[in-house]
Amino acid sequence: MVLKSDSGVAGDRSCLISKLTKLDESGFISFDAYFNPADNSPASLALELNHFGIKKEMLRNIDGSNTWQRLSVAVPSGEFQFSFCGNMGEPFSDEIALSNVDLMTAR
Repeated sequence: MVLKSDSGVAGDRSCLISKLTKLDESGFISFDAYFNPADNSPASLALELNHFGIKKEMLRNIDGSNTWQRLSVAVPSGEFQFSFCGNMGEPFSDEIALSNVDLMTAR
């Protein structure tokens, strides 16, 4: 997922939503994130857990950094979708990217 800051306006939201996933036991979602907002930018990036498109739980707000970060977040058992949601900040100044998303059970 890449949100380009050269199109759109501040506050525009874009989400990358997984297919419906069922975990019989708790686990982890791991991913690489690059989120480099400009100073005082309203840009944001979050990982949410949804149930049939309805937000069920905020799993993590992703902090800004000028380097790639490898992050891992605990997830409960159940049937749900993951959503990575980014909100645009200032045009031409914010950078958001995701890569290498992996879902693993706790075993």
